[in-house]
Amino acid sequence: MSTLDARDRHTASTGRIKLHLFVPSGRRIMTVVGKREEHWIDVNMRFCSCSAFYFATTRGEKPDCYHLRAAQVALDTDTIEKITFDDEEFDGFVRGMMQEM
Repeated sequence: MSTLDARDRHTASTGRIKLHLFVPSGRRIMTVVGKREEHWIDVNMRFCSCSAFYFATTRGEKPDCYHLRAAQVALDTDTIEKITFDDEEFDGFVRGMMQEM
């Protein structure tokens, strides 16, 4: 990932990175609250649902955005807000996220 800036660190340190844990299956969805909306991210797959990531990818550039960088900082510093849900809530959660995209 590219060099971290103050925005990356600020996003990570202000509780805007969320890890949604579904039990008992252990499914995990990570999101980040952006300036105007919440984005679905996967640090391991290097994916973010934000428009900056999308347009960088379509232009053939290295896919990157501050959401991914901030999420990595939050993982490294253990500052992710963890929220637990029952597995029965998974489908509704994903449907809601897809409607917002």
